[in-house]
Amino acid sequence: MKHWQQWFLPFIFIFSLFCLVSPRGILAAESGSIGLFPAHPNPKIPYSQAWLIYNLVAGETKRDAFVVVNKSSKPVAVKLYPVDATTTKDGSFALKGEEAKREGVGAWVKLSTNKVVVPPKGKKVVEFTISVPRNAEVGDHMGGVIAERLGQLKSTGPLKIKTRIGLRIYETVPGELKKELSVKSFKVAYLGGNKTSPDQLRLTFELENKGDVHLDPLAAVELINNLNGQVVAKRELSLGTIFPDSSTKVPVSWTKIPLFGSFVVRAKVRYAKDDNHFITKEARIFYISKKAKFIAGSVAVVALMGVAFLVVGKEVKR
Repeated sequence: MKHWQQWFLPFIFIFSLFCLVSPRGILAAESGSIGLFPAHPNPKIPYSQAWLIYNLVAGETKRDAFVVVNKSSKPVAVKLYPVDATTTKDGSFALKGEEAKREGVGAWVKLSTNKVVVPPKGKKVVEFTISVPRNAEVGDHMGGVIAERLGQLKSTGPLKIKTRIGLRIYETVPGELKKELSVKSFKVAYLGGNKTSPDQLRLTFELENKGDVHLDPLAAVELINNLNGQVVAKRELSLGTIFPDSSTKVPVSWTKIPLFGSFVVRAKVRYAKDDNHFITKEARIFYISKKAKFIAGSVAVVALMGVAFLVVGKEVKR
């Protein structure tokens, strides 16, 4: 073996190896020392130990109560107020702020008091009434009660931060309920990675709830090789909560994807976990990741070096 061959082959092996390994339950509202819990959970109603759940007819009023718990060793003053619910950009359930207009459950709930002082390691029971208007629409209505600890305003530079927790309220007005979900659009984009985030596909679902009950849709997504039709990856996704007669855009990140390729992304969206009705949407995408480009460039460099050494070897032989 020629002298240059003795070190050239190990060099290729080590360099190629370097290229290949190159880097790239349901709970009641509780936060810190305070918590909110339904005072009279019904074991026959799922989640009633965590949320206030009602099935009141239009025009009906009900008296109920919740518990404010103080886990700290000092008395805690708490401000209380009812609010309507909304969803965040990713479809998560959220309660509106104190200043937001109250048109639904937030306006139907009347608290017996708006402030309590809870003793150390103690609790306070707060009574309230929920009165459903006579003209309330059939279907789901959502809101909650916010507990805001007083005297705990934190300053972070120019920002003032308040710590608040919320107890959800779900009211379903009986009647002929309608479930209808529309997937208005389904888009897929490739996002190149960096030092802090990996390569990923960004799936965006634009959803519309045309019914009168809230929906918690799920999606079964497959990444299909466009050349041979093989499924190379798949995922089950939760698309959050969509309130009746509302729309939302839900972005989902999908990491651990192939380095490159042409793919069909097929999404089967169903209304809920126990619903077998699917809405199927597809999108196509082609991409080459930065890592794939790096590996391809490295292999090309090694190949060129190999060719150069072979040429030099032949010249030396002469």
